[in-house]
Formats: sequence, structure tokens, C-alpha cells
Amino acid sequence: MSKAPTSNFPGFDAIRLLAAWAVVYSHSYLIAGGPEVFDPLSRILGEAFSFGGYAVKVFFIMSGFLLSASLDASMDPLRFLTNRIFRIVPGFIFATLVTVLLIGPFLYKMDFMSIFASRDIWKAMLWSVSDLGDYIGIVRPGSRYPDLADTLNGSLWSIPYEVVSYLVLLALYMLLRKDLRVALAALAIIVVTIAGSHLGLTTVHWDAGGAAALRLPIAFFEGTVPYFCGGIVCHAFLKRWGIQTPMLIAAIAILLFTAPIGFHDAALATLGPLVVVWLGTRRSMLSQLTERVGDLSYGVYLFGWPVSLLVTSITDSTNPLVVFAWSVVPVSVLAYAMHRLVEIPVASTLKPAVLRWVPRFQSGSGTLPRPQRATRIVAYVLCLATILRFVIFPYPSGANWYGPMWPQLAALCVLMTLLLRAGHYQNKVP
Repeated sequence: MSKAPTSNFPGFDAIRLLAAWAVVYSHSYLIAGGPEVFDPLSRILGEAFSFGGYAVKVFFIMSGFLLSASLDASMDPLRFLTNRIFRIVPGFIFATLVTVLLIGPFLYKMDFMSIFASRDIWKAMLWSVSDLGDYIGIVRPGSRYPDLADTLNGSLWSIPYEVVSYLVLLALYMLLRKDLRVALAALAIIVVTIAGSHLGLTTVHWDAGGAAALRLPIAFFEGTVPYFCGGIVCHAFLKRWGIQTPMLIAAIAILLFTAPIGFHDAALATLGPLVVVWLGTRRSMLSQLTERVGDLSYGVYLFGWPVSLLVTSITDSTNPLVVFAWSVVPVSVLAYAMHRLVEIPVASTLKPAVLRWVPRFQSGSGTLPRPQRATRIVAYVLCLATILRFVIFPYPSGANWYGPMWPQLAALCVLMTLLLRAGHYQNKVP
């Protein structure tokens, strides 16, 4: 598993695709019926539960599991960051352009040239791409629900949290090195993020003053980071013991039992990954389809909300099922277009070309020549300090934790590359 993190999990692409469509389905209730309308799961179990909410948690579980396996196999922070940037950013830029320039005219009641010439809209797009967030400041006139009038893509909230989770994982591996130690630290993060707000260890106030400023402001990550860390723990666990049938049955039983009571988050973060990973080992008809068509889950996730807004605007329907049904085809088409026009070319051409230029962190620094060893240490410390800036919130009175995050990470990758190449060049100079 450590050599090929995805080879033994043919069902993961299918699970990702189902989870992406679950988000679109859940959002169709919100978009068609308004902020007070919840999907059927929420009506049965309460507002804290929804198909979309579970789907996002599944995304984070799979990411934590697969990326932990990847770093466990090869702990190269420069290549890890480069791969993550190429996975997230190009598709996000494509979705931003398509959403604002092609779907936007129908939602803003403006023609294409007016949108294209609007400085405010371009500023909002640049902010969105820089911070991986929604398009702030662009209000849709005549919106049926005022609370959603300035929300063009409500799905984007999770993208920065995903990137922060990557940095949490990378920081843990850079500091602790071994997967078991990383798993224990991840387990501690699960406890703190879930129980912290109840124990007074965390705060939900970014600019809290006085004693509250000394608390960890990580309560915002309760819905994401614990499940990512659950995937990390699951990797270390399965690497040693695997999944036994009695263990799986017990995990499912506990998850079902804790759903109506107050311990479901902890159970889902710790036991949910066992179920998700076990399902990922199973090939299905949907898995075979994704193998032929490709992984469209990221595109479905990015385009689901704006297309549902467009369908609602055209049909004027308040029926969530109608909105969802009419959204399936255009979302699928846009997701497929993004996969073929952006994701495949980036993965097969652009990323390999960049990675050929990016040097590797060599193991065994004590055996390296002095110039290479020195530059490697400097690059390593610089990388660790930069990612900790996003993992540990350093400014109690600051505004945005993670923005602009990926441009700074891209600049970090360039600087680390130059440092490592400089050390290699100095070693060759007589």
C-alpha cells in the first residue's frame, strides 16, 4: 500500500463521485427552497446531519488516508506541495472563469461584454482564485433569497480547509517523520478539535481578546480537520493490522447507534475511515465507469452550486428534486470538459514538465556534500516555518487565516527549488 497508495482501492473514485453528487443533491434543497430548507437526512436526524455534510467528511477522510500513505512512502515536501497545487488550482481557475463569464450573465442579468468589462467582477475573480473562495461583493439582483444573493458558489468554502489539512499532514510528517507518531498526533488533533470548544480549549472568535486570545482558534475546523486526521490514523492502523470483519461490523454498529446522540462526530472521525476505506477496496459498476470516463468528482463539486442556481433562475422552480434533476446533465458536461481540457493536460504534460525541473529532497543529509546539505536544511526549515504559519494561527487580531495561501505556497516551492539547485551547483564548482 505504501508503494502504490491508490492501487488497492479501486472504489475510491466511485466514492468521490457519489460524494460530489450528494453535495449537489443536498444543495438543491438550499438553493430551491431557501436557507431554512434542509435535505431529507436533516429532517430525519436533525440540522447537524445532511447528505452534503457527510459527503464533505468522506472527502476529507479519503484525502487524509491517501496523502498519508503517499508521504509515508516518500517524504518530499517540495514535490508534495507541487502536486497539491497542480491538483487544486488549475481546475479551480477553470471553474471560476466558466462560472463567472458563462453562467454569470444569466444570474446577474448582464450581457457577456458588460461582465467582461467590469473591473469589480474581475477583482472578485482574482480574489476568488487567490484565496480559493467564493466571489465576494458580486450580488445577484432579484435573488429569491436575500441571504444567498451574494453566494455564487457556496461549495467553495471547503477548498481552503482542504489545503490547510494538507499542510497539517505535511507539518506532522516533517516534525515526527514516522507514520505511527504522526497518527498519534492526528488522534490528539481529533480530540482537541471535537472536544475543544466544549472544554474551553478553543474559540470560535477570530479576534477574541484577553484570555480568549490564548485559546486555539480551531473550532472552525471541527467539520473538516478531524475527519482528515481520521484518514491519517486509519492509514497507520491498516498498515499494521488491516480491516477484520468483526471490527468493520462493530464500527458500522457504533456509527448507527451514535447518529441520534451526541457522540457521532467522534465516532465518525475515528471509525468512519474504516468503513470508507473498506468500501474503497471494492470495485463496482460505478468504479468501472469512472475508470473509462475519468474522475469527474472535482468538477461536479465545483459546478454543482452555480448550475443549480442557473436552473432555479430559468425554471423558477422551488422543487429541489426538479432543480437537481435538471442540473445533472449540465454539471456532468462541465465536469467532463474540465477533466478533459484541464485536469488531464495538467497531469500528463504540465506537471511532469515542472517536476522534471524540481529537485528532490535526498535522504541521508549526513552523506551529502556540504553545500547540498546546507541548502537542503535551509529549504527544509523555510518550508516548515511557512506551512506552520497557516497551521498555527499567529495573529489573534488578524483577518483571513489562509489567504492568499496557494500563491505563497507556490512562491515557497520556487524558492525551495532555487535553493536546492544552488546547493547542487555549488557542489559542482571546483
